[in-house]
Amino acid sequence: MRQLNTSSNTWLIYALGGGFGHLNRAIALGRIASRHRHVKILINTPYFPYIEKFLPETNCEFFAISPTADLKLPVLKFRKYCETLTINV
Repeated sequence: MRQLNTSSNTWLIYALGGGFGHLNRAIALGRIASRHRHVKILINTPYFPYIEKFLPETNCEFFAISPTADLKLPVLKFRKYCETLTINV
């Protein structure tokens, strides 16, 4: 199992949702951001296996979780993680 560790120069894009909208926006943002930093995208769409082969040029690392997974605990953990981050503007 791959670890979702991030450094200060890594963007983590949280794109949970069952449709193409969340995935499409995450890929678009990740494609631009990956020019300057490492990008990891967390997804749970059932469509990912069908489009995965078309994504190498995005330079993003994808972490897929089951579309049927109970997301209550991951969402709470992610919120807690976000509270620890320092935002540099």
